[in-house]
Amino acid sequence: MTESGRRRTRLARVLALVLAVASASACEQAAKLDPLGVIPQQLDSDHERELGYEADQSLQKQVHVIDDPVVAGFANDLGRTLLAQAGHQPFVYHFRVIQDPTLNAFALPGGYIYIHSGTLIEAGSLDELAGVVGHEIGHVKLRHFARMQEQGQLPKILSTLAGLAGAVVTGQPGILVASQGINVALELRFSREFESEADREGVTLAAASGFRPDALSRFLQRIVAEEHADPQHVPPYLYSHPDPDKRIDTVEVMARREQVVPHPNDALRASFEAAKARLPDLVASQGAPVITAKPGGPEAEALLAAADAAVQTEDTDRALSLLREAQENAPSDPAVTFRMGEIEAQSGRTAEAAESFRRTIELDPTRALVFYRLGEVTSEQGDAQMAVYAFEQAARRAGAAGTMRARADWRVVTLTFPLVTESGLTGATRSGKDELGVAVERYAEGARKLTWWGRLGPRYVKHAKDMRARWLAPGESTAEEKKLSVDGSMITSTFDVPAPGARTGSWTLEIRFEGDTLLERTVPVGDSL
Repeated sequence: MTESGRRRTRLARVLALVLAVASASACEQAAKLDPLGVIPQQLDSDHERELGYEADQSLQKQVHVIDDPVVAGFANDLGRTLLAQAGHQPFVYHFRVIQDPTLNAFALPGGYIYIHSGTLIEAGSLDELAGVVGHEIGHVKLRHFARMQEQGQLPKILSTLAGLAGAVVTGQPGILVASQGINVALELRFSREFESEADREGVTLAAASGFRPDALSRFLQRIVAEEHADPQHVPPYLYSHPDPDKRIDTVEVMARREQVVPHPNDALRASFEAAKARLPDLVASQGAPVITAKPGGPEAEALLAAADAAVQTEDTDRALSLLREAQENAPSDPAVTFRMGEIEAQSGRTAEAAESFRRTIELDPTRALVFYRLGEVTSEQGDAQMAVYAFEQAARRAGAAGTMRARADWRVVTLTFPLVTESGLTGATRSGKDELGVAVERYAEGARKLTWWGRLGPRYVKHAKDMRARWLAPGESTAEEKKLSVDGSMITSTFDVPAPGARTGSWTLEIRFEGDTLLERTVPVGDSL
């Protein structure tokens, strides 16, 4: 038998164990893992998003996700840097570093990217790791999971995840991932065509982000060397990413066609080195937090009190000036940087506030509230990637049954899942269960009724009766909130405009829930727009 044949036999045995254990509780758990029902032949982004979310939730019970803000924050920042060059994406991505010494990285549907700690530690450069992460983004961006489903090749992720959930319930977590890796357990096998496409995407993203596009080949060379060093051990990366020998030359050819676009990546490179340096100690200590905070003493306390007094007189600039002075005297006091972030956020300086909250987290990464506030300001900035990361970290640090945990989890859901799967405006009163009248793109000046409809995503249906709609006329910022009309997953809001009717301009519709705006739509009125 050839070496490739022996490799396939060993993988088949591992997979047989995986499926045997999974089947024990799959039936009981499967319904919980597929809120949308049976996966269709055409896997749209909504199903892909749900599938990835449930996969991620189950896997986090099986593996140790590293929460340290230096390591996790670096992985998120690297992902955000690459995604900035990827164009519009239907998913909010989630980047995770998991404790595992093997060289591996893999993607799940809907934008969940996993990097093994061994990959980060052994990466020869940031450019090399950027190529690896860019490759995994490529699998998601190019909708490889959806295309596998169309070809009848999508792994039985849900049934295997049902077994994973059952293993947790029965006190056997970890048995399904064994020593061969999660991508083996979930049958994450991509074709040569998909690997080539993801390689090309990874090379392109790396070059556009200022990294060396040929560095991905270095990682592939490490995989080949690992396999040759121990032929009895099959690196898990080879299961889902076949033929690294052949891909090395191809990647180098691809890289020669790319032009590196200069980017200021100095801060990210420093974060990469800091994460590499910290990881071995984190692994040894099972992720014990590293706290460098030191109280500032009486002088810092006096400056904090003076800053609070300045805020009371609405002298924000003086308050921040006092806090900067306190920071110079006590650079390791998280109370100073946190208060600075709060004042900056209240005055609308969200970018500065985000930096202050991140500095506070560097000093003391244990406080859920600081991560939550970071999520709020970055969400306000429109940076969903950073906001999701921050809210997830807040949830991990909050009590399991606490209000903040529930609130942070909810914010992750609202940023990850669109409120509606389809929506529109209608010019006639709804006359049937699924009929919303004549669709319109805009209303005429003087219209007396404005009607919007939407079909809720499955995560939001149970909250529909508690949602409210708010219609804002052009130039106005306040309006009364009113209940929505709810019929199953369908919600409708009709605004009766007082005489003389709607004036020309861009009206705004907001759908709100518990004080949060879940959706905002522009409603044009008049022909002059």
